Amino acid sequence: MAALLLAGCAGPSRPGRGPDPALNAASAMAEVAASLGPGCRAGGSAVHLGQGRFITAAHIVDGLTARAQGCRLATSPSFMIAVAGSPAPATLRTKGLGRMEAPVGLRYAGGQDLALLTPDRPLPGLAAATPCASDARPGQEVVLVTRRRAERLRLVAIAPEPDPAFGAYAELPLAMVEGESGGGAFDAVTGCLAGLVSHREDADGGPRTRLVQASAIRRFLSM
Repeated sequence: MAALLLAGCAGPSRPGRGPDPALNAASAMAEVAASLGPGCRAGGSAVHLGQGRFITAAHIVDGLTARAQGCRLATSPSFMIAVAGSPAPATLRTKGLGRMEAPVGLRYAGGQDLALLTPDRPLPGLAAATPCASDARPGQEVVLVTRRRAERLRLVAIAPEPDPAFGAYAELPLAMVEGESGGGAFDAVTGCLAGLVSHREDADGGPRTRLVQASAIRRFLSM
């Protein structure tokens, strides 16, 4: 479905024009679901990085948000990854270090609202995304793909956290809705992964969706 939506915003094709890198990268998307406790579920998107590795937002799977909402967390939560309607149980390999900071809410060390999962059985083939070599910049055009939308837009700002220990995020000028966490923002020219949808922040100039930056993703994967 995302590929169809993207095709509608990509503009007319040109004779001899090669595949659009951003559209190809967008085909690396999957869906993730977490069962965190009795009646307590969370879901979002995930990006395939190759070799059966999927990266998503940590707050979907770590239970911190759910616990703050009054959920009783299970001792052994379970996870699923779905590709093209085909789901598979998944194993959580590693996640960023998060904590609740009053009064600002959930924050992650180094801006790494990230988690890495692998499916417990093979899934249909996907493209593999690669984090960009440099961080996003204001004005950069990206293709945003989540389980709920696919569109081209431009980054508007880089927003550092008040405490440098919690890193900085790139911002998109839109309101995130439930289920979009873990979506990918792909550079519109090269198709590299410029950011991962983390959380929403309301600003004076309107709502903003914050993205984990490419450098934070690369550091996370090297740990």
